[in-house]
Amino acid sequence: MTKPKQIAGSLKNILDNKILKTILDKSSKIGDVSSQILNYWSFDVEDKIQNFSIEETDKDEIQLIEKRIDLATFLVTLKSKNSVIVIPEYLRRRPKSIKNNEVVIDQKNRTGEIINVTSNKKTFGFGIRIKDRNVLNLSNKDQLGYRTFLITDFDGVLYEGWDTLNFDEHDIMNKWISDLNITNKNKFKISFTHFINPEKWICLYGKKYFLLKCLVNRLEDQTKYMNYLIKDMLKKGFRYCSSKKGAKEKYEFEKSVKEKGVSEKIWTFQVKVDSPLENKYPSITYSNKVLTAMSNKYRELKRDLNYARFISRCIELAFALKHPYDEEGNIENFHYPYWIKDAEWTKQKMKRTSWYRLKYVQKEVGQLSYGLRVRWIKRSEKVNRKK
Repeated sequence: MTKPKQIAGSLKNILDNKILKTILDKSSKIGDVSSQILNYWSFDVEDKIQNFSIEETDKDEIQLIEKRIDLATFLVTLKSKNSVIVIPEYLRRRPKSIKNNEVVIDQKNRTGEIINVTSNKKTFGFGIRIKDRNVLNLSNKDQLGYRTFLITDFDGVLYEGWDTLNFDEHDIMNKWISDLNITNKNKFKISFTHFINPEKWICLYGKKYFLLKCLVNRLEDQTKYMNYLIKDMLKKGFRYCSSKKGAKEKYEFEKSVKEKGVSEKIWTFQVKVDSPLENKYPSITYSNKVLTAMSNKYRELKRDLNYARFISRCIELAFALKHPYDEEGNIENFHYPYWIKDAEWTKQKMKRTSWYRLKYVQKEVGQLSYGLRVRWIKRSEKVNRKK
């Protein structure tokens, strides 16, 4: 093993880290490790409320100015509290998705409980997914429509298609907001300058981010493999066990059809981790019980993947904003934390694609070093015809 670079002390011996070994070994179970890594990252307003300051405004509202708390933290807290929000006005950024069995009864004041925060692995488009009370399901009156609303544009800047998120203070799901004692005449305004704290760029150089990025890589690979097995079992005639045996009854959602939209060229920032997976996933014997258990596990890992990706993309957004691109997509100047001494980003081609690579440690001579690579690249995105 070659001598590691002078980097974070926790990364020098990263190859001996038990958590990393579990992540990279496809024959090892990932569930407990996944929860442990996700718990590293705190996104809770109540834990950081002391960082808020309150100012009166001219409109009998209270404006909440963040010092260290960003919009990403606030949205994750809303999701964890199952908060109900109201979006007074919203202009679609993506092409419209149409379902034959759903009708939107009112395009304004979209109201619903936040069930998830979303991110895009190719762009910096972050959003929220809600149980939209404005959507009527013609097939099942008890089933609400699910809708995703973009909070940031593809560059990570707050999206201009929405202006305000309102809260019904009297809704029981929003009691925790009123408990913050920031209301005045039943109105308050929460203003955020950034989606993610700009100082988070430094996290990209730490052990916790490296493990998080490796986890994303493992979960993407494993859920893809599990999805293949599930589809193969269904194709061969196996079926889900009944709900009486503990499995949730599968609900078939109506497939949506998207409008064509138009293509728009945008710059995107990509980060890859160089940490190859090893061994093979355990073999299985097809059966109805295996199909049911695997489908439940697939949904669990998919939730972990979505949240892990959201966190990692937040860190990458902060890093990208710290490292702008020129006309050719080059990064002229990299910033480093104090613990980085003789390791640096170097530009090299990998499979005909140029990346900036940061090498951490090499397992054996001749093998690809463990580390990170980043790049700015232009790509096309389908958008709504009217922005």
